[in-house]
Amino acid sequence: MNPEQVALAQQRFSFDSVDPSSEEWAYCIERLVCELAVFGLRDGAATEPARRALLLSKVGKQHFRLLVDHFKPRAIQDVAYDELKAAINANYAP
Repeated sequence: MNPEQVALAQQRFSFDSVDPSSEEWAYCIERLVCELAVFGLRDGAATEPARRALLLSKVGKQHFRLLVDHFKPRAIQDVAYDELKAAINANYAP
């Protein structure tokens, strides 16, 4: 995807914020990955910043706080999408 296509996909992206009281993380992340695929944002270096931004903006307050605390002193905006996802998955692993 070129930068204009990525920007357009981000603008059109629709996903409810994650609410841990009503849905388990494993289901939330699968829904997010499916939605990223619909908009062509699932794979590729060109879409990494978009995936990261969308995950951080939709993850909800509780998960966002968990990520910020986990990666301190790194700026959360500098952490790769896969690292963010792995950190939350590890926190909620059975």
